[in-house]
Amino acid sequence: MASIRKRPNGYQVVYRDPTRRPRVETFRTHADAKRRKAEVEDELHRGVYRDPNAGKAGFEEVWFAYLDMKRVELRPSTFRLYESIGSTYVAGTFGERTIGDIRPADVRAWIAGLASRRAQPQAATSRQPRRRSSAATSPAARSCRPTPR
Repeated sequence: MASIRKRPNGYQVVYRDPTRRPRVETFRTHADAKRRKAEVEDELHRGVYRDPNAGKAGFEEVWFAYLDMKRVELRPSTFRLYESIGSTYVAGTFGERTIGDIRPADVRAWIAGLASRRAQPQAATSRQPRRRSSAATSPAARSCRPTPR
């Protein structure tokens, strides 16, 4: 699956990722190269291989690429909603960061911040109280209700 090559600047671990693209990683010592070779082979065998360069992409770039991919599957209104949510809530927090820099603790803190903003009392509004539905107040609806025993 993977092999180690000696080079003038160190040792290279050469392997193919799950998409069959060749990958090369360079290490200063043979022990480090051997360790990485074992890790890569284990990850590929278990099906949990993760591209080491995948985390270098920017969050905003990945978000908008995802939206473009989903555009054909979503209704226009849903697409606009997702775009709005991404711009309003997500991009402001994670937009400039790379995917690899975002940790679970960062996401938990972001969610807690959203929850605390939502829990704050809202300003008084001039909305009218909700009316009961006509079915619940009509005499016919009252006559159809089961009588208590």
